[in-house]
Amino acid sequence: MPECQNCGAFVTQEFERVFAGRDGEVHGCFECKQKTAIKNGAATQS
Repeated sequence: MPECQNCGAFVTQEFERVFAGRDGEVHGCFECKQKTAIKNGAATQS
């Protein structure tokens, strides 16, 4: 089950597929980051 490495919240497999970094990890989600930040790549950065 995929989860945000920043806050531990559940993320869907689709979210992980689209927003995970090259390491395959999600480092930000809608629970802990703003939507604009995620769109601009914040979910890929630790």
